[in-house]
Amino acid sequence: MRKALQGLAAGLCLLLPGYFGSRFTGGILSPVPILPFIFGDFLQQFRYWIDVDKILVIFPMLLFFVWNPGLLRGHLKIPRRTYLLVAAVIVLSVVDFVGSWSYGVKYQGLGYTCVVDAINLGWIAILCFLSFSNWKGEPSFLTNLAVHWIFFAWVAWYAFPWLGEPI
Repeated sequence: MRKALQGLAAGLCLLLPGYFGSRFTGGILSPVPILPFIFGDFLQQFRYWIDVDKILVIFPMLLFFVWNPGLLRGHLKIPRRTYLLVAAVIVLSVVDFVGSWSYGVKYQGLGYTCVVDAINLGWIAILCFLSFSNWKGEPSFLTNLAVHWIFFAWVAWYAFPWLGEPI
C-alpha cells in the first residue's frame, strides 16, 4: 500500500513540470519543449470543448500512469520498453542539440543555448545513471519510480527545447 501511495504522489507531482512545460515563455524555466507544444497545437482544434491549458498541465501525469501502471502496484523492475523509450528519446535529443545549436546561438544567444543544453544534459546524465544502476544492479522500486518520474518530467518540461526563430 505504501508503494502505491508513493507512485500516486509521484504522478501527482508531475503537475509541476507539466505546468512549467506548458507555459511557452521561452525562458530558462520554460524553454518551450516540443511535446506540450505539439500536443497543445493539436488540442487547439478542440478549444471550444476543453480547456487546453489544463490538459497540457495534466498530460505528463496521465502519460506516467498509463506508461507504467505497475508503479501503483509496487513493481521493482523497470520495464524493457522504458529502457528502449529512454534510449530513443536521448538519442533524438542529442540529434536535436546538434541540429538546433546554431539556430539557438543565432536567435536566443550563446548563453541561453548553453544553459538550456547543459540542463538537458543533466537530465540525461541522471536518467542514464539511474537506468544503468537498475539494469545492472538489484531492482528497486524507488529507482523504478525515479526513472519514470524524471523521464516524464524531462519530456514535459525540458526535452527538445525550441531553439530558433521566435514562435
